[in-house]
Amino acid sequence: MILRNALAASVSRIPVTITVIGRGDAQGEIFRHLAPTTIGALVRSSPLQGRLLRQTEYVSMLTDLKVGVEKGKRSFSKGEIAFFPMNGSICIFLQDANTATPMSPLGKITKGLERLEAISRGEVAKLAVQQPQKS
Repeated sequence: MILRNALAASVSRIPVTITVIGRGDAQGEIFRHLAPTTIGALVRSSPLQGRLLRQTEYVSMLTDLKVGVEKGKRSFSKGEIAFFPMNGSICIFLQDANTATPMSPLGKITKGLERLEAISRGEVAKLAVQQPQKS
C-alpha cells in the first residue's frame, strides 16, 4: 500500500488532461525519463491551447515549444503521446504507426482516446499538466 502511494505521487510520472472543447476530456500520463528537457518545457508552459489537426495515424496540436529530439523513435503504438520537434507539435497516436522522422516519446493516453478519434480538423483543445506536488 505504501509503495502504491509512492508511485502515484512520483515526480517522473505526471498526469495530463487533454480537453477537446465541446467533446470532453482524455486523461494520460507523461514520463519525465522519456524526454526530460521536453517534459520540463511542457510543464513550464502548461496549460497549452491550440487547434487540432487530424492525420491518418495521429492527432496533433501545434505548440510554441522549441526543443530538439530526445531519445527519438519512429515506431509508436495506439494511445502514445509524442513531441514532433520539426514543427513543435504534440502528437497523440490513434493507431500503431511508423513515422518518417524521429519524434520524442512523452507518455500515453490512459482514458478517453475515443474523444480524440472523433475530432474534426480545426477543433480546439487544451493540454494541462498536473504540477508535481512538492513535499
